[in-house]
Amino acid sequence: MFSRSCLALVLGLAAALAPQTSPHPQAGAQPAIPDTPAGRTFKVWLEAFNSGDRAPLDAYIHKYDPSKSLDNEMQFRGMTGGFDLLQIVKSEPLHLEFLVKERRSETTGIGKLEVKEGDPAQVASFGLRALPPGAKVSDLTFKIDAATRTRVIDGAIAQLNEFYVFPETAKKMGDAVKARQKKGEYDSITDGDAFAKMLTDNFQEVSHDKHLRVNFSPAPIPDRPGGPPDADERARYRKDMERMNCGFDKVEILSGNVGYLKFGMFADPEVCGPTAVAAMNFLANVRKRRRRSQNDHLPLHLPVFRAYPPERSLGAER
Repeated sequence: MFSRSCLALVLGLAAALAPQTSPHPQAGAQPAIPDTPAGRTFKVWLEAFNSGDRAPLDAYIHKYDPSKSLDNEMQFRGMTGGFDLLQIVKSEPLHLEFLVKERRSETTGIGKLEVKEGDPAQVASFGLRALPPGAKVSDLTFKIDAATRTRVIDGAIAQLNEFYVFPETAKKMGDAVKARQKKGEYDSITDGDAFAKMLTDNFQEVSHDKHLRVNFSPAPIPDRPGGPPDADERARYRKDMERMNCGFDKVEILSGNVGYLKFGMFADPEVCGPTAVAAMNFLANVRKRRRRSQNDHLPLHLPVFRAYPPERSLGAER
């Protein structure tokens, strides 16, 4: 069941799998980062991120990626413990693809960085996703064709028309994207991440709904069996929520006995209810509560939770 307040369109585009070597290189020295505009920007980010220190990360954001939130980056750093660079997958002057491993787990991730021309080379787009178990780097670099683009557009519009909370807006979004498709604006796009980003931008231009995104998955997303999540799924979900502190970033008492609560997501109360209760109990005796969330249009006395199955949780995207 999709949420009535936000909708995630997850597009699993399956690649033809060919025998390839494992993406995990043998342990050793860190691969050399290319001395290109993209490589230099990536090197500054990696060093600042791995430091775990707000000051260098803040300096990086101001110089290279002003759209990023320092608090979100620090939260992501806390979740991962930093990254070890395993492999440079592809390098062009303004484009870099790389493989990294979390320092706090065995999770590996594939990243794509696009920078703008100039000095410094500021970030145009930066994506980082977990590598599905058993996947190969070759599985993540395939190209999408015209038939796939059409299938994705038709599927996304169908889901919007069926599930989106505002039917009139859903129709306007669909009409706008179809008009762009008819003019050939998507014809040259063969990269799944770039296509997902463009569709996201085009849908949001109409809806102004920042919770509505098109996500690209290079690995097929298995169909979820009917019924509630099994024990393994619940355990994975609980572990993920613990790593993210259930989305709670900050709880403090400001001058004048004003309570401040910052959180970034709605999670399953069965798992995260105790965290929410602890946060609100801390603010029980304040004169006024101030909160900051990704859903600032909602009135709040207590955090409102909506249960999402693990594979549909709306996690923050890097």
